[in-house]
Amino acid sequence: APEPSPAPAAPAPAGSTAGKAAAAVTALLLALGLTAIGGAGGARAWADPSGPASAQAGTTGPGALAFDYPSGRDDDPIDTLTSGACPHATDQLMASIKGAGFPAGGTSLLGLSPVSIYPEAANGGYVVPLPQTLRETASAAGVTLRGAYTVDVYCRTRFNPAHLRDFTGTLDFTAPRSWKAKDVAPAGSIHAAVKAAATALATPSAAPTVVAEPAAAPAAPSAGTPVGSVVAMAGGGLLLAGLGTGALRRQRARARAAGR
Repeated sequence: APEPSPAPAAPAPAGSTAGKAAAAVTALLLALGLTAIGGAGGARAWADPSGPASAQAGTTGPGALAFDYPSGRDDDPIDTLTSGACPHATDQLMASIKGAGFPAGGTSLLGLSPVSIYPEAANGGYVVPLPQTLRETASAAGVTLRGAYTVDVYCRTRFNPAHLRDFTGTLDFTAPRSWKAKDVAPAGSIHAAVKAAATALATPSAAPTVVAEPAAAPAAPSAGTPVGSVVAMAGGGLLLAGLGTGALRRQRARARAAGR
């Protein structure tokens, strides 16, 4: 007689480390007011200088960088959107700023970070929040911000500093502590990407159908959720929480300004 098919592996229980982490991230995002995130109306039609092929992961030509709103202050949190993806061989992102007062090679805005932790937008690019405000970066470098500055989010590998693809955008300090963006992300694009990433993180996989089979020797105990998975999930959660915090700060700042 044919032997019954073996039972597929049971899904991770809702109380597992992975399930708890996903639920915690989702609750945190809702508490921080993630729905406030959204791209402001563009200062101009956003065009990628490398053309329509920019969104393809194998592209290495220069790309564009858009900002989440058209103007702001040097102490505002900033989220950016790249116009496309990194080349296939790339697994890391970094960011720098160049302009008056900073070294010719630029000053770091973002340390070495895995590409995989950043939400992917509908255009094939990444939503990349800057971990520090421009005021904090300028203060640490002893720089007074004035004139135009180039922000460069670039792709590289972990052990090779060579830029494999650059996404650049411009912020112009037209007044002390105030800037205007040359390119602004399409309305709602950043919000949609972050919301989709949060939903994917929180959605459990469907439970497989279990097929009865004869009793067998007990299997070795599971080692639990791999450490790498937990670390990656935690990193993604912190990133999404940072996006939510930035949105809440901007919403409060605009409310104060409207009440003046």
